[in-house]
Amino acid sequence: MISPSDFFLISTEPTDGSHPIVSGELKLQTGPFSTGVLTGGYVFYSSGIDNGGGGRITSLGQAQLTTDTGIATVTSDYNANDISTPQQPSVQATFTVDPSGRMTATGLGSQPPLIYLVDSTEGFVVGTNGAVASGYVEQQTLTSFDTSTLSGQFFFGGGGATIGGPFESGTINFAPGTPSGTLTGTIDSSRPNFLLGCDQNCGGGGGLQPNGSFSGFPYTFSTAPAAPGQGCLGDVAAGQACLGNLVGYIISPSKVILMQTGTPGNESTAEIIIAQQ
Repeated sequence: MISPSDFFLISTEPTDGSHPIVSGELKLQTGPFSTGVLTGGYVFYSSGIDNGGGGRITSLGQAQLTTDTGIATVTSDYNANDISTPQQPSVQATFTVDPSGRMTATGLGSQPPLIYLVDSTEGFVVGTNGAVASGYVEQQTLTSFDTSTLSGQFFFGGGGATIGGPFESGTINFAPGTPSGTLTGTIDSSRPNFLLGCDQNCGGGGGLQPNGSFSGFPYTFSTAPAAPGQGCLGDVAAGQACLGNLVGYIISPSKVILMQTGTPGNESTAEIIIAQQ
């Protein structure tokens, strides 16, 4: 138990074909729910399994609702098994919410995700295709963003673990500037034990690589991005294309979600969650 409205759970049954492993979080819903509760910008992020390559598929994007009818402009980025397909063309979709908080979508392909709202500001996402993706959607708290929106010390960590990739956590400091801000921080990295060729550039092998540090890392969140709150870490944005190592979306001045762009040497498909301490 975390509180009367929030708790974590995990299954304890034997793991076989009839008893899948289940874990997750339960949150108390606070309605009432209808399509009219959707307003403003929402950031969504989820990950699943690449059935063909055995790796991971991660998606990150933003839906901007301009009316209370559920009509939205949706912008998405994908990292499919270390192959990035960033900034897909924005599409128009329509979201519909029933009284239970279950939200469906049209305009997002033949197998659109399902969303269950906790309240008008957040919900759980589940995929309907073979990737068995799951994730979250969160409402943005601001209507405009720039590089100065993020400032001060934050902690960060990965979302779902990736097959064959590192898992990292640490602290990071955002120092706004013009035309871009600067990042400094410390990092602990847990790497797979790739001894043959050391695919993760892991030096002495896999396992924990503690107390690393980085500095002089640029970041920028443009005042006119492809979608509200979108920005880059690792390089500045050029026009509407992120040339950096990570593409991200600001949810609030205290939270941002990032995703690797799949460039060589930077291929982890885990989303990275950064929240203020």
